[in-house]
Amino acid sequence: ATKAFVATVVLQLVGERKLTLGDTVERWLPDLVPNGAQISIRQLLNHTSGLFDYAEDERVLGPKLSRIPTRVWTPRELVAIATSHPPLFAPGARWAYSNTNYFLLGLIVERVTREPLAIELRRRIFAPLHLRRTSFDTKPRIAGRYAHGYESVAGSGLRDIGSISPSIYWAAGAIV
Repeated sequence: ATKAFVATVVLQLVGERKLTLGDTVERWLPDLVPNGAQISIRQLLNHTSGLFDYAEDERVLGPKLSRIPTRVWTPRELVAIATSHPPLFAPGARWAYSNTNYFLLGLIVERVTREPLAIELRRRIFAPLHLRRTSFDTKPRIAGRYAHGYESVAGSGLRDIGSISPSIYWAAGAIV
């Protein structure tokens, strides 16, 4: 559900004429992504950027998640993992699901609004819709009560992912 919330904030900013769907990653996040001048916000939203999905890098991410599951990750660290891999294809050429796209969108929201993504989500969506028990968690543990989810992490069998820092999911999946 997080991606839908982040996409809504991006589209609100488009509606407010603070950015356009044709704007590039390079325009808002200079020098962060190789070939960022060729990747548009539209392509990030619809998963046609060609960027590698940081979550697929079990070689780097897996061992770190196994050793220190509560480590707080910065969005830029995870984007760096993604951009250490070559693009899957030229921007716009195909479709491939990539959480990296939404990390970049979250960073763009922060650049445009000059506020943390959590504040924008709360101000623009959670508060107006009275979603009082909805949160955007980035601390080492999920706050409050939540439904537990399980995932195989680095070949260690199923693990309660509530014990993994939500920062690993940030703009791609940290809403509770």
